[in-house]
Amino acid sequence: MNTVAMIGICPVCNQGRLLIARDKQTGKGYVACEGCEAEWENPLASTDVSKVTRGRFGESVFLSLEEASTHPWKEFIK
Repeated sequence: MNTVAMIGICPVCNQGRLLIARDKQTGKGYVACEGCEAEWENPLASTDVSKVTRGRFGESVFLSLEEASTHPWKEFIK
């Protein structure tokens, strides 16, 4: 059962799930690939490989489906 907030498949590695993440220190939300660790500022940017970063955010957690149900990006969850 999928318990994390997934928004799609990574366009960089084409196999990892794109998940909504939150930096533990800053609380900033972003999109991360669980496989190749690619990162994007937001769900809209996550389809553009020219906007990918890696290592920009610190230690993070993936949002659960429950947490994401009230998140501004909830419309992107699949």
